[in-house]
Amino acid sequence: MVLLLLQAMSAPPTPPIPPLSEPIVRITMPTEWDARLRNFSIDRRARIFRSQLGLPDDRPVIMTGHQPVIWHAGILAKYLAADALAQHFNGAQARLLIDHADDDPFSFRVPVLNDQGITAEHTISLGSNHTPGQPVRSRASIKPTPLPDLPYALQSASQGAQQIRDALAAHANAASAAQQLASALDDLIAPLTPDTPSFAVMATTLAQTDIYTQIVQRMLEDSRAMAESYNNAAARYPEARVAPLDITPDRIELPLWHLSPDGRSRTTIYSDNMPMSEHTTAKALFMTGILRLAGCDLFIHGTGGLNYDRITEHWFRDWLGFSDQLTGGMAPMIAVTADLYLPLPHADYTPASAARAHWHAHSAAHNPALIDHAALARRKSELLREISNAPRDSTERRMLYNQLHELLTEHRASHAGALAQLDADAARAESLITAGELARDRTWAFPLHSDRSLMRLRDSVRDQLAAALGSDA
Repeated sequence: MVLLLLQAMSAPPTPPIPPLSEPIVRITMPTEWDARLRNFSIDRRARIFRSQLGLPDDRPVIMTGHQPVIWHAGILAKYLAADALAQHFNGAQARLLIDHADDDPFSFRVPVLNDQGITAEHTISLGSNHTPGQPVRSRASIKPTPLPDLPYALQSASQGAQQIRDALAAHANAASAAQQLASALDDLIAPLTPDTPSFAVMATTLAQTDIYTQIVQRMLEDSRAMAESYNNAAARYPEARVAPLDITPDRIELPLWHLSPDGRSRTTIYSDNMPMSEHTTAKALFMTGILRLAGCDLFIHGTGGLNYDRITEHWFRDWLGFSDQLTGGMAPMIAVTADLYLPLPHADYTPASAARAHWHAHSAAHNPALIDHAALARRKSELLREISNAPRDSTERRMLYNQLHELLTEHRASHAGALAQLDADAARAESLITAGELARDRTWAFPLHSDRSLMRLRDSVRDQLAAALGSDA
């Protein structure tokens, strides 16, 4: 009742927070996105490319990918969609790992309780060999350290953290940190997916394929035309926020990374300093462009990827042309993402809530209505009305003022506990703001969610795809 009265007597409340207990799945599909999967065929160029990457050429390949981290549930949704579609079309999933990225694959956040019993966050690091700027492919695998003893906010978070550590420990002898993470992710997602074939693709292996070599040669033959086409495409889709390639009279920026021989750094390549191909790898648009040309029959992006890969389509069409011998049409793409939240308290607590808490604590000592004391509230209103009507500087007015002070003294004495609690709530306001933000955070590592929540996410993805595919799904 106190909260209801507070909302009624303070500034307009913030919009209600939607229920956070159920996954919210969003899928974006172009027209006839599934035609290539229904009518699978493959040409010689794609057959060779897939062979060079270790991908099958006898069935459709549904591909998705991400940076080398433990995904959150929104990213997991892409992989669940790839699994569902691979089942439906008797295909295979390909899981791309951006192994030239410099993320730390062995660190993740968990929700804990602070000294006040309020949700906070702690970052667990299972390995100490991360150097910013160093591609994860050149980092050694690790034997993960034991988990710290933490006051986890949820049982599922405690269990999930242990699952992450165990999955990494099971692959401690992997050839690299990238391989270790890829295998650990396969183990972590396995309970959510049946035995649909899946294939790992490391982004840096693209440089070992014929198509990569041929297209890079085209870049070097006329770098200016390539870059101008790239920049024109990027300008068409400003919402993707893709930076243009640098074009100067002396050199042209290429959409490639140079990986240092010692593996500890990556730098942008220009037309005047092209190294040996074994030390290069494709940047984002070029990478997905090659994969959609010949490596898959559907690419599943998140929302951001769908935006930037429209640039890739326009760039490849304008620069290479679909009549070119290298291009036979890019695989379609769809976007899949989801919001799934941990069941943490204070999800509706915002900065506006904190402001109301401070106002409430201050005002409640002067206003019995905020403690839901109807009789004192009515008497206070009567006294205020009588004071307003009494002559100024009169004995009657002074007596009424005294009665008002006595009433408020009685109010504060009889509700000392409630007022103290309101003061405590106001003092905790900043911590509660953080707790509210953490409860509305969709980016916790997916193993921290309960099995039941992840199953609901999987089923929601499947249901939406089934509806899109029609009655035969």
